[in-house]
Amino acid sequence: FNDVLEQEAKVAQARAAVSSLESSIAKYLIVAPFDGVVTVQDAEVGGTVSAGSPLVSVISNDKMYIEANISEIHIGKVLVGNKALITFDAFPGQEFVGSVYFIEPGDIVIDGVVNYKIRVDIEGDNSMIKSGLTSNLRIETAKKENVVSIPLYAVVKEDGKNFVEVQNGKDVKRVEVELGLSGNNGMVEALSGVSEGEVLVY
Repeated sequence: FNDVLEQEAKVAQARAAVSSLESSIAKYLIVAPFDGVVTVQDAEVGGTVSAGSPLVSVISNDKMYIEANISEIHIGKVLVGNKALITFDAFPGQEFVGSVYFIEPGDIVIDGVVNYKIRVDIEGDNSMIKSGLTSNLRIETAKKENVVSIPLYAVVKEDGKNFVEVQNGKDVKRVEVELGLSGNNGMVEALSGVSEGEVLVY
């Protein structure tokens, strides 16, 4: 019986030694946290490196997405699900479609301005898109159709109110307008005050 206990103790001791060796070996293995393709490999056998120096870069096999920084002035208009039109400097004349799928809750400061990072996925086949390409985004935050729109620069603000000048025969009359959505083309929605077909003077 004592011989059995002695052998079991030796087996346990051997297992502990194997576990210790496996732990030591694991320290010499670099394992990527995701499946992907190695794009940069600067390590050399026998070479000396400093702690924190990048040696290997890996690109995920998952679909590409775009990261962009939105200033605090505009982030309130951006919501998950907003559609985005995407162009790349590398593919002039081509337009891609995507949508916002993530907005980081924490802020980052760039040149003294508070920004929030968003991620935009790209719909359809994006196999031609490479990591690191520069992209341009136009995010559709709101949309209305069949509205009366006027040039924003035709609007005069006074005492918290908005006015435009309208051609009235040979005369010009000043009318107060209520504004709605503004677009990125310099136009703004007129909710009231002017009607379709009226001529503005500005």
